[in-house]
Amino acid sequence: MSEHRRLLLLNAAILTSYGEFKFERIKLDEARQLIRDFVVEGKEIVSAIGHASTAEILSELFEYPVQVQRVEVEQTPTDVALVFRLKGRLPEGKVLTRSEIEQIGYEFGRLEKLDAES
Repeated sequence: MSEHRRLLLLNAAILTSYGEFKFERIKLDEARQLIRDFVVEGKEIVSAIGHASTAEILSELFEYPVQVQRVEVEQTPTDVALVFRLKGRLPEGKVLTRSEIEQIGYEFGRLEKLDAES
């Protein structure tokens, strides 16, 4: 059971508010389990994944339908973020295809806000 109320799906490890954060690398099976836990517990999952190719690959990897949404989120201590992180830097304005994402490589992280300061 998770003490968090929302799971945020992010395509970058961004700090959406001031405060102290903890960011750690996790494996794909841990990312899948985090999503499963939120689904089973009926808790909110918010996708802030803004590109279709990223949402497509995440949907397949997570075995969960990741929506394409270009939204702003502000993380609170009651949220946990699941971060999709590319292993390479992109040229400005570049939108990747799924095969380009696979070529560059990626990893996952878990981002938590530790304090209530904003």
